[in-house]
Amino acid sequence: MLLGGRPLVSAGKAWGRIVAAAKWAGPTGTLALLPKCPACLVAYLAVGTGIGISMTTAAYLRMGLVALCVASLSYLAARRGIRVAVNLSRSH
Repeated sequence: MLLGGRPLVSAGKAWGRIVAAAKWAGPTGTLALLPKCPACLVAYLAVGTGIGISMTTAAYLRMGLVALCVASLSYLAARRGIRVAVNLSRSH
């Protein structure tokens, strides 16, 4: 979109925003779509990839995915919080 012959957002900033949104969307989408029970995870893996795993392995895999997603979101939130704090301290 143009305003007075110039783009509203430069291509570099737009691409940076897209990348930032994708960083948040990955772990958030995984947590939202991850099944709650290990039996469902076993079925999804079997249907999607043809790989059969045990219930115990599925339970560990699910907990590992949850921990990885929570750690990733915590890192992104901490990084965003630090950036906001630095910007607030610079403005005062």
